[in-house]
Amino acid sequence: MQDSITEYIAFYVTTRLNQYVLKGLAGDNVTSYGVMTNFREEGYDFYIAAQLGQWEREHLELELGNAEDAKRFENIMIPAHTYVVCETERCVYPTTVFEKLRKKIVEEWLPSSGYMLAEAPEVSVTHWFRKPDNEKRYIELWLPVSRMDG
Repeated sequence: MQDSITEYIAFYVTTRLNQYVLKGLAGDNVTSYGVMTNFREEGYDFYIAAQLGQWEREHLELELGNAEDAKRFENIMIPAHTYVVCETERCVYPTTVFEKLRKKIVEEWLPSSGYMLAEAPEVSVTHWFRKPDNEKRYIELWLPVSRMDG
């Protein structure tokens, strides 16, 4: 468990410049997106994302000044799907309670809900307010679901 936390922190620290570029292009310095896909026994693919406007997506090379910088990014489209959306408690570090929330949804709510996890990206939306509002931070967890009977 400690190794995965260390890897998680290292990933965020080593991609910080790209995160700031995405936030600047999106014009949103409070909201961060995580997209998780390709779940398998050994792990999953994780992307740090931002909601960019169509112009920014289509003109990324122009916005960044050269093609080499634009190659660091890729366009990810989230297909329409049914999602259950839950939120962590409001606190200074919602990242510390995020995994517990996901586990609770999957182990407690999902089995009795009539839904099952679906093959689609999971999305986390982190609302990372600055001081003095940092105790209001929270994460939305978007889990793709489908009805068990259909």
